[in-house]
Amino acid sequence: MSNLEMCQCGTCGYEWKLGVHGGHSCTDTLSARIAALESENSSLKQKLFKAETERGVMIESYDECKRNLDALKQRMEEVEPVAWNEILGWVTTPKEQRPKLYLHPAPAKEG
Repeated sequence: MSNLEMCQCGTCGYEWKLGVHGGHSCTDTLSARIAALESENSSLKQKLFKAETERGVMIESYDECKRNLDALKQRMEEVEPVAWNEILGWVTTPKEQRPKLYLHPAPAKEG
């Protein structure tokens, strides 16, 4: 049958053949639709709650990581000069006696 031979209720979607009495009760169809929509709504609410909870945990985790990184950066700024001085032996060495650092091979010594 083509769509021209069928009629459809605008409220519940019930279909009947053109020329045939289309009397029906929308209650049965609408009740089933309402139940399905309530179930879908409940499922979506659970998914939303789960997503919001996970988002909250992720934000807390990010904030904690950022705090730890900031603290580590601050500590590195405090420790790094001291560590390099100790590595290079500059802690107790007068400036004139400190070794010269070269990016290229050291020049040949004269003498």
